Amino acid sequence: MNDSEMNALADKIAERLLKRPNIPPVSVRKRDISYMLGNSGRSTSTDQVINDPTFPPPVCVTENGYKRWRYEDVKRWIDKHYEKQAKVTFLALRERQRLIS
Repeated sequence: MNDSEMNALADKIAERLLKRPNIPPVSVRKRDISYMLGNSGRSTSTDQVINDPTFPPPVCVTENGYKRWRYEDVKRWIDKHYEKQAKVTFLALRERQRLIS
């Protein structure tokens, strides 16, 4: 296969991938939650979040105790939690600016 045939094949594959619907996962692992939070895969910050009593509980998917979390529950929690945090940060910065001025 020459370069032009390879490029044509790559273009066809890219087209097909773009046409596929973007379906979120049903469940996520701890590592996935780390990435959703913007942390590395083995972050202790993620442990703190997962241990927060308001964080959605995991679901054991095997007899060995492998845990997964429902993607939608985790996403909803992250969106809600960080929206509140962003508002508090914004208000604190605004108050700081007021005090400096």
